Amino acid sequence: MLTSMDSQIDPCENFYEYACGGWIRTNSMSDDESRADTYSVIRNQMSEKLKLLLEEPIKDGDSEAIKKVKNFYMSCVDTKLIEKRGEKPLYELLDKEFGGWSLIGRESEKLSKMDWVTMMGILRQYNNEIIIGHNVGPHDANSSLYSIKV
Repeated sequence: MLTSMDSQIDPCENFYEYACGGWIRTNSMSDDESRADTYSVIRNQMSEKLKLLLEEPIKDGDSEAIKKVKNFYMSCVDTKLIEKRGEKPLYELLDKEFGGWSLIGRESEKLSKMDWVTMMGILRQYNNEIIIGHNVGPHDANSSLYSIKV
């Protein structure tokens, strides 16, 4: 807390600058941020550390989970491969799940016979909440319990 203060300022003249001036001087905001606070500073530091960890080469001693996470991350940032593959992975997914999609010239008998509940289930597998969303959180009346919220 003391590091956030600016003891050179008279608190009777400018209390905000006195209380927060040290923090403001040592923590700048980037152009893409609309606000800065202690949580955002910590979140940015953690994101940077996580990025560095994910970019480390896979080691023989890494667990399978760590190997999978690193491979998944690298597949997301490999823009050359993403550009090379183009729309093909999306088309393959649409063919697999829905039998195609008429908007991209791939007519689908499977899709025309599918009910909306089945479609919502398929979309939910890919973390898409269309029409109905849900989450798990503390119960409104008893915070020691959890409830599913739709």
